[in-house]
Amino acid sequence: MWLVGAGPGDAGLITVRGRALLERADVVVYDRLVGAELLTFTRPDAELIDVFKTPGQHTLPQDQIHDLLIERARAGKEVVRLKGGDPFVYGRGWEEIEACYLAGVPCEVVPGVSSAIGVPTGAGIPLTLRGQASTVSLVTPSVGKGLPARELPYAAMAEMDTAVVLMGGARLGEVAKGLIAAGREGATPAAVIQEGTLPGERQVRGTLATIADVVHDEGLRAPMVLVVGPGAGLPRLDVNAPAAGFGPLAGRHVVVTRPSSASRQVISKLRGLGAHVIDSPLIRIEYLEADLPGPRSDHDWMVFTSLHGVEGLVRQLERQGLDARFFGTARIAAVGPKTAACLEAVGVRADLIPGEYRARALVKAIAAEGKS
Repeated sequence: MWLVGAGPGDAGLITVRGRALLERADVVVYDRLVGAELLTFTRPDAELIDVFKTPGQHTLPQDQIHDLLIERARAGKEVVRLKGGDPFVYGRGWEEIEACYLAGVPCEVVPGVSSAIGVPTGAGIPLTLRGQASTVSLVTPSVGKGLPARELPYAAMAEMDTAVVLMGGARLGEVAKGLIAAGREGATPAAVIQEGTLPGERQVRGTLATIADVVHDEGLRAPMVLVVGPGAGLPRLDVNAPAAGFGPLAGRHVVVTRPSSASRQVISKLRGLGAHVIDSPLIRIEYLEADLPGPRSDHDWMVFTSLHGVEGLVRQLERQGLDARFFGTARIAAVGPKTAACLEAVGVRADLIPGEYRARALVKAIAAEGKS
């Protein structure tokens, strides 16, 4: 089992190691702080399990999440437990690793970019500033269900140059008052970032004395990060930007409806152009099992019109213990070079590829071959 930090939200901010594990996993167990785009990195046949953990509301209790991870791993599956940010920063990553370890399941922890650092940085708010801020405190007023409430160490926080507060939206006013009571100036710059690094990111600025009211008036909601300190008082560099990000499609939302198995290259290119991509497949490819006869000697042509046709046939040949001899004396036609490359990868070379990569052009090309 791999416990993987998903980063602060943007799919591009997961580590290279984390993405590689997502791409090979049999099972991915994730929760609400994981950006939806990350799930497009998974295999089409991977089992995706949403445990939907929100404050005070869980689809699965924590002990059942432990049981799920252990059960899938013992079944021989490669399991990724995907958690927002870094799995050991205000998550229950250690509990999940410990449960798996005690059950004899091998585990590895893959760090992630914590939202405590990634979100302020992505919003243009430095936590440290030469000559102004060299110390940082990281706290949360959220103690977890069933645990006794406790007061934050406001005196210690007030001594730090910068304070970062995670999961504190419901107690923002309380936190601000506590810091002021502990000696922090009410005029200290403060900022709140909602849905940091994601297309829905919003940012408001104020002071420690006013930030709770600003957040309320602007209607910000969780998840949010509060930053108190000199960095929050710097000029906003995004005020005059026409759209978030860079590239000709920056700020645009693009919905990709192709099957997930066929959309990755398109999604990658769109992201490279700055678009926020929503992977919403309207088609699902399933390969049916149907017994094939022996080698073909009664066909002039075997025609492949897609990568999926090649994949489906190869799967069936493997099930029946057959190989390229199945094609007999038939000639092979492929609708385009990608389909031909897929055939060549299994040792079959296409005899015909039309000049125009469409089914109609393929039919015409075969007909022309018959006349020659």
